[in-house]
Amino acid sequence: MLHEQTGEIAVLMEAADAGRDAVGAIPADHPSKAAYLTNLGRSLRALHRETGQTEFLDAAERGRTAGGCPSLAPGSRIPCCDRVPRPAAG
Repeated sequence: MLHEQTGEIAVLMEAADAGRDAVGAIPADHPSKAAYLTNLGRSLRALHRETGQTEFLDAAERGRTAGGCPSLAPGSRIPCCDRVPRPAAG
């Protein structure tokens, strides 16, 4: 991820925004949907890791469960994040 090179939180926010846009634009049955969801999940987890703000993980969990994905134990890999609302920046 570019953030790993720059260390800028704004890069992660841009990645999450782009991920949300991509997930929203791609049809539910598209063969690459899982890749889009994975990228969004990675961005949200990185935002949580860098900021400590739990709303990023909460948003990912809400999106996963709304998209029909089962809940995971805390700290587990997030396999999908469909319909993830944007958390308040803070």
